[in-house]
Amino acid sequence: WVGGEPVERAVSEYVWEQSTGVYQENTSVEGLNRRIMRNLRYNNTDADCHWISQSEFVTHCDNILNFDNLRSDFQILMEHYGRPEITLEPKPASGSVHGIAI
Repeated sequence: WVGGEPVERAVSEYVWEQSTGVYQENTSVEGLNRRIMRNLRYNNTDADCHWISQSEFVTHCDNILNFDNLRSDFQILMEHYGRPEITLEPKPASGSVHGIAI
């Protein structure tokens, strides 16, 4: 299981909802905050459960990879399974997600 950064998940889902018309609101930081608060308040399971805390999905895991250390954690996991040649490519650093500064 790989835990994702919650702000990036929320922004990504919000932008997708706006672009597809699933949730109509002025695209803004305030709109994002309203959407997040609404879903936290109601523990919303719509949108393929994108708004539910990732910890709700974990029932049994032998290996947990921390998203902040994903490359090194993944490498350790691959070495454990005898596949050290499998690696992750680095992701370019960015100060925004879908054009919204985080």
